[in-house]
Amino acid sequence: MKRLFLHSFFVVSSFIAYSQYIPMLEDSCTWNVYYSFESAWNKIFKVMGDTSINSTEYKAISYLEEVNPNQFWGGISGFYREDTMSQKVYQYQGTNGDFLLYDFSLIVGDTFNYGSSLRIIDSITNDLILYPWGTGELNIELDGRRVFYLSDQNGYTIDIWIEGIGSVSGIESNYSGGNDILLCHFNKAGDLDFHLNSDSSCYGTFYLSVSEVNIFDVSIFPNPSSGSVHISGLQESPYQLAIYDISGKHILQMQIESNETTIQLDGMRDGVYILVLRNQHETIRKRLIVSRE
Repeated sequence: MKRLFLHSFFVVSSFIAYSQYIPMLEDSCTWNVYYSFESAWNKIFKVMGDTSINSTEYKAISYLEEVNPNQFWGGISGFYREDTMSQKVYQYQGTNGDFLLYDFSLIVGDTFNYGSSLRIIDSITNDLILYPWGTGELNIELDGRRVFYLSDQNGYTIDIWIEGIGSVSGIESNYSGGNDILLCHFNKAGDLDFHLNSDSSCYGTFYLSVSEVNIFDVSIFPNPSSGSVHISGLQESPYQLAIYDISGKHILQMQIESNETTIQLDGMRDGVYILVLRNQHETIRKRLIVSRE
């Protein structure tokens, strides 16, 4: 049994046999995603129907974002196509052609090129058990869907694919940029077939309590950081600060007595970390990138 870390979760996996392929891009399928980086908001993606581009059929994917309470953005997120025979999903990228997002025909040990990033199929399972920070175990029901764990060349899990749904980050595999977390997925009939936490809404994040509204006000700068990071906008000090690396290892812990402070990141290697701030009323989580290049 193997415990891994991805987007603020611990993950446990086990091996399974293959099943009949479940398609991903069916009309009216919907992804509800929570996005958190410098700020936090909800995104909803939906398959709108067929679109022909240069005599090739694609699915148009719309999006709606709630960037602030009662403030929304929306439009077409992109165009995608799926070859159900080869079990591959592509994204249209204009003059650059189609970009391969997923290949569900791969087996354990195969490699997958995601842009300049080489990923390795580490294991394939039929269950998804997550351990969000500070909560109990979440056992996600997947109705026989295959779950692909992808690692980098150092053995760190950097993505998880779910057959017929996509990444645990949403429709797009998310290796760099923000910190997307898939909350819910609805199939073409409108039925809920993936729910991160059945005790919470599909339109918010399961690990934020009502008191955690000031996540929009807390600032971490610079991010990426080359050696130090300034934190401001904290309320009701003191806070306990903890930093974890991508494997879940505890890297740094300290207490913050004021509403802002500067943290030295000496000894921390380049990479992605999770910064956690807690006081008696709230828990705030931020994605921190260390890069000295």
